[in-house]
Amino acid sequence: MVITNPDGTLGHSQLRFGNGYLMVGGEWADYTRSPASAEGKNTETVHVHLDSDLDAHCAQARAAGTVILMEPANQFYGERTYRARDPEGHVWTFAQTVAPFSVEDPRRRPAFRSNCFLEVFSRAVDQFAIRQTGDRTMS
Repeated sequence: MVITNPDGTLGHSQLRFGNGYLMVGGEWADYTRSPASAEGKNTETVHVHLDSDLDAHCAQARAAGTVILMEPANQFYGERTYRARDPEGHVWTFAQTVAPFSVEDPRRRPAFRSNCFLEVFSRAVDQFAIRQTGDRTMS
């Protein structure tokens, strides 16, 4: 839902999830800025995890006029994601789990092995495993 001010500018938008909702407001005080007045830069990232129907969600967003920055795609870490920009310029990432994820699985996936972040991610995974198990033979 989009709420407009009497002058036609964006007041705020609402996204509903079950019985809850999230509101994103425009510039309404001297201490708030939207990406539109901050040279297009985002000062936050928003990641929304959906239970199902990510592609339908993307289609509905597109039909409502949302700019889709990244089409829905499966990621090496077991999520299907898409990225969109709202009317004020905020960038949102929406995701849905499509495959189980474990600390070891990504290293075996072809998409991960070709990823330029392989070494950094592998070290982070090792550190996570060490913290969880105390087993330093993994690194």
